[in-house]
Amino acid sequence: MKRSRAKTIQIFLPDGNPGGVKFVEVTNRTVQAILIPRSLLSTVKNRPEVQNVALYFLFGNNDEDTRTEAYIGEAEVGYDRLKQHNVGKDFWDVAVLVVTNNSQNSFTKSDVKLLEHLAFTEAMVAGRNAINQTIPTNPFIPEWRREDLFDIFETISLLLGTVGYPLFESYRGTQKDRTLETNDGRTILLFSS
Repeated sequence: MKRSRAKTIQIFLPDGNPGGVKFVEVTNRTVQAILIPRSLLSTVKNRPEVQNVALYFLFGNNDEDTRTEAYIGEAEVGYDRLKQHNVGKDFWDVAVLVVTNNSQNSFTKSDVKLLEHLAFTEAMVAGRNAINQTIPTNPFIPEWRREDLFDIFETISLLLGTVGYPLFESYRGTQKDRTLETNDGRTILLFSS
C-alpha cells in the first residue's frame, strides 16, 4: 500500500516578488524546480543553478486547444536552451527548469533524456495539457540509476504541482487511452490507470 507522506517544500523568491522567479524544492531532496516567467528570463542568466544540465518545461496558451500547452525538453545548459526557445517558440509564458541542487549528484545528459521521455509519456497519459512535440528517445540507463530517476521523477511531479502546473495529474473522469506515433512509424498505446 502506497501512502502519501508529508512533505516540506521550500520556496525562495530571489527578488521578493511572488509573481517572479521562484526556486522550489523539497527540503530533503536533491532536485529543485526554478519557475521563470518569460519576461524575467534575463534576470536569472548569472545564477549558477541555470547553467547546469536540466530538464525543462515550457507552459503557455495556444489558439488551437483550450488546454494549457506544454513542451518538455532537456538541455546541457538550461539557460542557453531557454534563450533559444525565447527566440524560436512563441506560445510559452513560463518555463520551469529542473536541476540538481547537489553538485555531487548532478544530472548527466542521459539522466535528463530519460526524465524527458518519462515526463512526455506521463503527460500524454494524463491528457491535462496539449503537447505538440516529437516523442523523446528512451536512453539506456543502468537499472540502479533508472530507479533513482523514477524516485526523482515523483519529486519533479510534486514540484510542478506546487508551482501550479500539475502536468501529470489527469482531470477526473477525462483520462483515456492514447496512441502515439513514433519517429520510426511504430504506434505506442498508452493505457490510463
